[in-house]
Amino acid sequence: MIWGIKPVDGTFLILSDVERAEYIKREPQGEKFLRQILGAKEFLYNITRWCFWLADADPSEFRLLPILRERIAKVRERRLASKDEGARKLAEQPHLFRTPAIQPTSTYLAVPRVTSETRKYIPLGFCKPDIVTNSTMYIVKNANLYHFGVLQSAMHVAWTKQVCGRLRRDFQYSNDLVYNNFFWPQGPRNQDVQAIEDAAAAILAIRERYPNSSLADLYDPLAMPKDLLDAHKRLDKAVDHCYRREAFKTDAERLRFLFERYIALTASEAKP
Repeated sequence: MIWGIKPVDGTFLILSDVERAEYIKREPQGEKFLRQILGAKEFLYNITRWCFWLADADPSEFRLLPILRERIAKVRERRLASKDEGARKLAEQPHLFRTPAIQPTSTYLAVPRVTSETRKYIPLGFCKPDIVTNSTMYIVKNANLYHFGVLQSAMHVAWTKQVCGRLRRDFQYSNDLVYNNFFWPQGPRNQDVQAIEDAAAAILAIRERYPNSSLADLYDPLAMPKDLLDAHKRLDKAVDHCYRREAFKTDAERLRFLFERYIALTASEAKP
């Protein structure tokens, strides 16, 4: 299952690096409530932002944090003034985001909702559970290297580019159209799974060789490092082999294969 967390008028609960430092200086007791928050822009461009995560906070502590209380009050005012009935309802709990209950408790896979059409691959990545995502990201709970590898492969990218929506000309990922309808390898052999996991781990390791480069830098079609591109090609080969023994020559072949399997699967499910 893939999820998205949707803050509603939580602007006053979000801080830049500078604002975070200033807040801690003025109200150090509130530092424990700060978590990194990640949107597609932050994820792709290595931008750091923070939020107050108060889902498990003791209400008695709020009285000791006047600056935080002021921010929460502004969230409440914004929600009450909204034309959205759901947002006005959330004014009853202005210290919470819309769906805090789905924040993972273990490492998860982050998927940007929108990504440039110029990229050969759509960058994905693992995040620690203390990092909060906003509405511009999807999350895949309990994902492992195999899931990362398949979703990061040319097979999945070809499917995404074909069936996804568009925001201007960029690709707009979707849990319903893209993720839920994607045909995963059926009954993969242990050695095939291992090959995908090894190739996926290699991609993550190579990314770490470029600590000063964002994912947007690394996946720029004019600047993608050769070692990273070669690692992706190895992953593509491993994932392709998990679907069939014969290699796919083009994305068109991959799509034809996926649609044939999708049609067969939906036809069998439709039978009484």
